[in-house]
Amino acid sequence: MIKITGSFLAALSIAALNIGCKSSRSTTVQTPLEQFKSLVTRITNLPTKHQVREAANPHLDHFWDTMRTFTKEDEDFKQRMINERREKRKAYNEGRKWGANFYSLSNVEYDVNKTDSLVSPFVGNIIFDHNTDSKTFIEKTQAESSEVRSLCDYHYTIKYRADYAFQEGRWVNTKLRYKDLKHDTDWKINSSSLTDHWPELDKALGL
Repeated sequence: MIKITGSFLAALSIAALNIGCKSSRSTTVQTPLEQFKSLVTRITNLPTKHQVREAANPHLDHFWDTMRTFTKEDEDFKQRMINERREKRKAYNEGRKWGANFYSLSNVEYDVNKTDSLVSPFVGNIIFDHNTDSKTFIEKTQAESSEVRSLCDYHYTIKYRADYAFQEGRWVNTKLRYKDLKHDTDWKINSSSLTDHWPELDKALGL
């Protein structure tokens, strides 16, 4: 028979307490700022998204209606548009009806501020450029190759701003806005998702 003494139980309790202390010390709890930096890093490290799609049929009926609205002063531009549309139509009819989109992020910036709110003691935002590079009216095998990116002739950038609030120990997305740098001066409310072309970005943003 094993006799358990009070001193043994005391020693066992102390050992358990020491193990518990070591365990608690090894568990690192991130501060709100550290959590937000992790969110920013996740977004910054997103790889470029390569999307292959079938190009839209370049019908001519509506195009000719549009051309009729141009004035005589626009004749040179009008002719360039006509020639470009004819080339696209020819490529489409020959089976070169595929396109490739490349989505990437750049110029990622962030900011975090403390508030007086008990519900959301911290707020933050992440601002980034969403870049699109495209090439259309090519063969499918070419569209599927990453090398086609060097041939892209369409480049477009939209600036996004994702707003967050720190609630119940985690960062929650509260708003997503965008700004077309060519046409917009103010931020516009975006739909709550970018899933239609880049679900991985949705997930990284916490949408």
